[in-house]
Amino acid sequence: MRPRGQPALLAAAAVAIAAILAPTPTRAQTSANTRTDYELEDILSAPFAKGLVAAPSGAAFAWIRYDRGARNVWAADAPGFVGHQLTAWTEDDGQDLGGLSFTPDGRRVVFVRGGAPNRQGEIPNPTSAPEPAERAIWIASLDGADARHVTTGSSPTISPDGARLAFLRRGQMFTLSLTDENAEAKPLLKIRGGAGSLAFSPAGDRLAFTTNRGDHGFIGVFDLAARTVTYLDPSVDRDASPVWSPDGDAIAFIRIPNESQRLPFEAVRSALPWSIRIVDLATGAGREVWRAADGPGSAFHPVSGPQLLWMDRDVLVFRGSGTAGRTSMRYGRAEAEPACLLPGTSKWRMSGSPPTTQPSISPRTRMT
Repeated sequence: MRPRGQPALLAAAAVAIAAILAPTPTRAQTSANTRTDYELEDILSAPFAKGLVAAPSGAAFAWIRYDRGARNVWAADAPGFVGHQLTAWTEDDGQDLGGLSFTPDGRRVVFVRGGAPNRQGEIPNPTSAPEPAERAIWIASLDGADARHVTTGSSPTISPDGARLAFLRRGQMFTLSLTDENAEAKPLLKIRGGAGSLAFSPAGDRLAFTTNRGDHGFIGVFDLAARTVTYLDPSVDRDASPVWSPDGDAIAFIRIPNESQRLPFEAVRSALPWSIRIVDLATGAGREVWRAADGPGSAFHPVSGPQLLWMDRDVLVFRGSGTAGRTSMRYGRAEAEPACLLPGTSKWRMSGSPPTTQPSISPRTRMT
């Protein structure tokens, strides 16, 4: 199902994908139009891309490219959408790249270099390099300037005005100015449990987050000016994936009942049903807007991409589940019941940047 009002964005996306997949000439090529032979090395060393993201305006795209083990960030921007390299790492050092996101002006890309720590807090160092490995946030510009190391941390989230960066470090929330290259990171607040899922409000004055406390979790909202924290509709369940309404007056999130009596690595198809709730921030009142049916499909399984998208037409898009399999749903605050977007059973993913764009919901191979 193709969303309306996005022909320019879809066309730009097609051009960007073409730029990613365009073959790179190799030494085995004897001319621009013919190939007489190739070797096994040519096949094994073929580059590949992942993590494609779009700028808010759709005028630029960025992705991660693997080439003979070296990982780098690439981008393509309007009008030609010709792919070019933003970073210059040349070694296969095993340091992963991820978390790409554009600044609001679409001219810089923020990303994370370095893998997630193990239980002892150690960052992967597969080459046994004498220098300690780190997980750090970097920023690269589409104008050709060198990529810059910003700070250690992960999960960067950029404020709507592009002036501030919120991120995680050792499970706690920090902030950093993006307008001053010499600015130092400062802690936002100290919370119990591990923080996650940082999300600025549309006005940039508040920050939503999750706090994982083992057998339960809360959704919190931190007021940056008043320096106060409010926990939304708390319970003994695991609350996750907060998303702001376009007007900043409400937050939707996923509630997953806590079930600890599970064997590791077993297939989980049925569980206490998960649900989606919306909290009115003015009153603090929460209400359930959707709940999975009992039986197969009642267990929560995340999808690729955002779990919830709250779009600029005040429509909440999410993946529903039930005995018939997974399907996409939409819910508007003015509607009585959620409606199905993609009937039937299919594999699919969502991508988008709420609340300024409409979702792209891509049906995949049919399930039988």
